[in-house]
Amino acid sequence: MTYAATFLWVIRHPRSEVISRQYLFLLRYASMGAYAIYLFHRPVQEILNRIIGGDLVITCCASFLIMALAAVTWRLIEQPCIQFGQRRFRYQRPLTATPHRR
Repeated sequence: MTYAATFLWVIRHPRSEVISRQYLFLLRYASMGAYAIYLFHRPVQEILNRIIGGDLVITCCASFLIMALAAVTWRLIEQPCIQFGQRRFRYQRPLTATPHRR
């Protein structure tokens, strides 16, 4: 919902100072761990629900824990894998097509 609301805001106010300075930083940070957030949000929420209970407490604790797990996952797994892939499989220009001789 946050991404969708921010996207709609940017479309309506493309030159807004608020969007460019405050929200886009948070969205960039969250997007780095978006897949980890997707993977961890339900298990963390269920674990905290069983341990702590209470909706507001779960939401606050789960949000913090999920973001921390996403940051750790990005730093220890995703970023090194991306860097390895960029070093190992460098982009090469495609071969130019040569005209067929008859």
